[in-house]
Amino acid sequence: KPVGSGPYKVDKWDGTVLELEENPHRQVGLPELHAKFIPAKKTQLDMLQYDSLECVVRVLPRHRPVVEGMSEKVALLPYESRSWWYLGRNHKNPHLKRLEVRRALVHALDRDELRRAHLGEGQTISGPFAPRSPFYNDRVKPYPPDRKAVTQLMRKAGFRKSGGVWSKGGRKVRLRLTVSKAWGESYKDVLLDLQSRLKRAGFDVIPEQLEAGAFNEQVRGKKDFDITLGAWSFDEGSNVYSLFHSRGRQNHFGYASKRMDSLLSQSQQTRDPELYREIYRRVHEHAHTDLPYIFLWSIHGYTAMSTKVTGVDIRPFRFFTWVGGWKWKD
Repeated sequence: KPVGSGPYKVDKWDGTVLELEENPHRQVGLPELHAKFIPAKKTQLDMLQYDSLECVVRVLPRHRPVVEGMSEKVALLPYESRSWWYLGRNHKNPHLKRLEVRRALVHALDRDELRRAHLGEGQTISGPFAPRSPFYNDRVKPYPPDRKAVTQLMRKAGFRKSGGVWSKGGRKVRLRLTVSKAWGESYKDVLLDLQSRLKRAGFDVIPEQLEAGAFNEQVRGKKDFDITLGAWSFDEGSNVYSLFHSRGRQNHFGYASKRMDSLLSQSQQTRDPELYREIYRRVHEHAHTDLPYIFLWSIHGYTAMSTKVTGVDIRPFRFFTWVGGWKWKD
């Protein structure tokens, strides 16, 4: 069992159910907490409605009216996430090695429209930090959706359309969009919409969903993929060294840039917080220019919480930061 100094300690964990009990050395409002993995969002809402759950951590935009209809016993609480979404690319793919192609892919997507349609409120991002992060570089603006820019960039890189698909040297730009099934059915619409929008821009995208184990082996192990949908979530430090340094342990996609390596190495050597922030804002700028990932968005979340629970304060870095202050309504 894990050992910590927080308000609760682990009593049981079987892979789907986590049971926490009060740490006798801490003062808490709720003597125990039970968390359960329930992949189907509709099942979560049914259990909430019939008092089998007190909290649904993430309510999808299309389910918000349902929760609002339970307003007598359920509160809908907004919170800002510190996570950000991306399309990761295989840096060995010959098409995706071309910067023009990477930028064309970004211009092919209306990220605001896509996010609003499936995930709700949030913000399109231009680099590898959430907008509330002190390292987010507000001077760097996201690439806008621009079909003319797609055409100009692809032609500059020597591609021509054949049958509605960009091709070069007889090879079509055919990309497998590989995603882990651990994302669940609730994000399938995002995957299909990404495929549709990229296809309309001339990129032949083939979605591929794999079980979590097979995904890790194929994508992170064998590097057998073209693009993949993912998200990262960070604490206050937002240390992206492991993602983008050529020797970073979480650099799963093979990205290498001398400029990025230099900036990230500098960030590891300084203890000056102002210099560290300035270096990371340069990291943001270089990532926006070089596109190791296609940066998508950071989303605002909504939680459904029973009105029987009071003192709920949700923070953007960690959902349960102040859970020790939650308590049953008198």
